[in-house]
Amino acid sequence: MLRILSRLAVGVAVYVVIVLFGTSLPLAAGMMLTFPALNGLAFFFSQRASVEPIARTMLWMPLINGALCALYIVLFLALAPVQAPVPLAWGLLGVLVVLWLVVVTRRWVARGVALEHQFAYAVVCTLAGLALTVAAIVFLGRPGIGVHASPLGGAPAAAFILDTIGKNGIKIVLFALCLLAFLLASAARAIPDWIRGILAGLPIIPFGGLVSLSADGAIAVEERLQIFRAMAASVWLSPAVPIWFVWGLARFYGARQPSRTRARDEAVRFLALVLGWLLCFLVILAVSFAVASFW
Repeated sequence: MLRILSRLAVGVAVYVVIVLFGTSLPLAAGMMLTFPALNGLAFFFSQRASVEPIARTMLWMPLINGALCALYIVLFLALAPVQAPVPLAWGLLGVLVVLWLVVVTRRWVARGVALEHQFAYAVVCTLAGLALTVAAIVFLGRPGIGVHASPLGGAPAAAFILDTIGKNGIKIVLFALCLLAFLLASAARAIPDWIRGILAGLPIIPFGGLVSLSADGAIAVEERLQIFRAMAASVWLSPAVPIWFVWGLARFYGARQPSRTRARDEAVRFLALVLGWLLCFLVILAVSFAVASFW
C-alpha cells in the first residue's frame, strides 16, 4: 500500500505540473482534454510484458474519449442558447457516460488495435482530425474576444500557480482517483491487461472538465460559449497526440533492454516519459499557433 501511495503522490505531482503548463495554452484547451498524462503513468508503472497488451486497448481510448468530448462541445454550443446551461451540462454528461460504457464494452475494444495496424491507425486518425479541424475553422468563423489571451497576465508566478491549482482542484482530484483505480487494478493480478488499458483511458478528467466549465455559474453564458467555440476548433485533433504518444512510448518500453540496476532502469523510463510529454506539448503548441493564424 505504501508503494501505491508513493506512486499516487508522484503521479498527482506530475499532473499538477501538466495542468500549469496547459493553462497557459487557452486555444489548445480542446486538444488538452485528452492529454496522455494517465496513459504515460500507466505505462511507467506497468511491467514490461504488460506494455504491449495494455497499449492495444489503450489506443482506442483517445479516439473514443475525443469523439465524445467533441459531441459534448457541439451539443452544448447548439443547445445552450435555448436551454438552461446547468441542467444541460449535467444531462449531456449523463449521455456521454452511457455512450462511453456502451462503446468500451464492445468486443472490438477488448481486442484492441493489432500491432501490425497501429501505425496505419494513427495516421488515419491524424488525417481525419486535420480534415475535421479545417472544416470546424471554416464553419465556426472567428472566435470571440479573449480566446487567444493567456491567463498568465501580469500576475506573480506564485499567485498564478495557487490560483490555477484552486480552479483545477476538481480535475486534480479526479485524476488522482483515476490513477488510484489503475494502481489498484495493477496490484490485482486477476485483472487482465486489456482492462488496464481501458482503465488508463478513463474519461473522468475530460468529462469532468467539460461539465465543470459548462455548469459554472460564475462565468457568463456567452463567455462559456466563446470558450467552447475555441475548443471546437481543435478538439478534432485531440485523439491524434495521445495516440502517437501511446504508440511511440509502448514501442520504446517494449523494445529496450532493462538496465543493470532498477534505479537506472526507472530513471531511463521516466526520462523517456517526460520527453514524450514535452513532445506532446510542443505539438499541441504548434497546432494551436497554426489554428490561431488561420482562424
